[in-house]
Amino acid sequence: HKEQSVLRVSGVYAVKISAREILAHEAQNMLFLAENSEVRIPKVFAFFSHTNTRKFYYLVTEYIEGQTVDEITWNTLSKEMQSSIGKKISKELSKLRAIPHPNPGYYGRVNGTGWPGNFPLLTSMSPKPCGPYTSYGDLVGAMCTAAGIRAAACSTRFSDDAKLSLACLRKSLQVILEDQKPTLTHQDLKLDNIICKPMLDSGTGRVFDYEVVIIDWEWLGWLPPWCEWASLITR
Repeated sequence: HKEQSVLRVSGVYAVKISAREILAHEAQNMLFLAENSEVRIPKVFAFFSHTNTRKFYYLVTEYIEGQTVDEITWNTLSKEMQSSIGKKISKELSKLRAIPHPNPGYYGRVNGTGWPGNFPLLTSMSPKPCGPYTSYGDLVGAMCTAAGIRAAACSTRFSDDAKLSLACLRKSLQVILEDQKPTLTHQDLKLDNIICKPMLDSGTGRVFDYEVVIIDWEWLGWLPPWCEWASLITR
């Protein structure tokens, strides 16, 4: 069996099937956004699990008809259309960041727990959850520990340059003062997680604009705003 697949059912539903419990996190995150924000996400219809010889999770959502930004032939769009799509992506992220934080000292998932051990910025190679954290200093410490683990795993020799880089990383993150506030971030904003749904002119049938819908919300959580940028440059 594949670890995860997505099926279109009856033309209007998207059914995501996964052997990973992280799909339950995505369902929780999407329900939170539906109740607490105006961010345009696919509507959630159902979530459940089923066990036979192996446990699988099922998330049933609205199917969004369109293309991802990765699939669109970007250069064929007019400059005005490209600008419109970019502004709409920015607007959705602004809506996400505008959601008020219930606890200014909390860094973690929206349900009060930490992320799985394979969370990109905090990868610990451990089954234990990453977080939640009660201060910016604790979060930075966990990130630096994770960076050290990744560096050691990628090399047979932990060089002096690697040690220096890690030491500089900690100092650099600790001196960031303006971007420490916990803010809701998506953490997986690659191009194929942004769908552009065409808006058609009723008379001509031609595309006159696009609606932007962001998908794949499994890593959503309260983190400093710069973490969104950090996740983007690793894609």
